Amino acid sequence: MVFNRGRELSNTNGLLDARGRKQVMGVIFSALTHIQEDDLMATWWEAVLLDRATPVKHSG
Repeated sequence: MVFNRGRELSNTNGLLDARGRKQVMGVIFSALTHIQEDDLMATWWEAVLLDRATPVKHSG
């Protein structure tokens, strides 16, 4: 799962990994049993709230 605005998220649960990228951060699971559902949903909701509160301005 990838979050385009990952650097703007708090990442308090430590799920997000930038892998050398400047903005995008992602969550990597090696097996379905490794998914920490509560932490993942908290990160997802934080991303949703960020998008609602501060929409990305597209140039064009």
